[in-house]
Formats: sequence, C-alpha cells, structure tokens
Amino acid sequence: MTKEQIEAHKEVIKWFIDNSDKGVWFKGFMNEWKLQTDPHFVEEYLYVQNDEYAEFRKALSDSKTVQQIYGADCEWKDLGWSDKFTYPIENYRIKPDKEN
Repeated sequence: MTKEQIEAHKEVIKWFIDNSDKGVWFKGFMNEWKLQTDPHFVEEYLYVQNDEYAEFRKALSDSKTVQQIYGADCEWKDLGWSDKFTYPIENYRIKPDKEN
C-alpha cells in the first residue's frame, strides 16, 4: 500500500483494522457501491466503513444531504459534510429529494 492510498483513506483503513470481519463499502469505476471484505484502498475509489451508519456515509460520498433532528421542535437540519455520527441512528436521515 502506498503513502497516497493510506493518506486518501486513513480513517476507513483505521476502522477496518479493528473491524475486518465487517468489510468496507467501496465505489469504483462501475459507479455502484459494493461490499468488499479484502479492500485494496485504491486512491481513486470511495470507501466507507460498514457500520450502522454506512447508509449515511455512502449518501454523503454521493453528494446527498444527511440531516439530523434538532431541538424541542424536532426539526430536521442539514448535517453538512461530516461522518462523525455521535447520536443514535434514528436521529439521522437522508434528506428527501422533495420535501412538502
């Protein structure tokens, strides 16, 4: 593995070292997400860890908006680009294409 590969995917690599039995999701030249149990961490590919938040990590990588529920009014607010999910999974959603 090259220094460039490590630098490009260091967070997912770090997670994979501790969770190799779960694999990682990757998106390569076919432009579709696939689960891989023996990743090569190619620089040009996208990788996300295969944890309970994988759906949201993939959405962020696909330039979709993830929202988190906030406040007493329980309003959905855009999370922005972050994969630091610190709340229970039910506090997140992928922003619907069209909100009423």
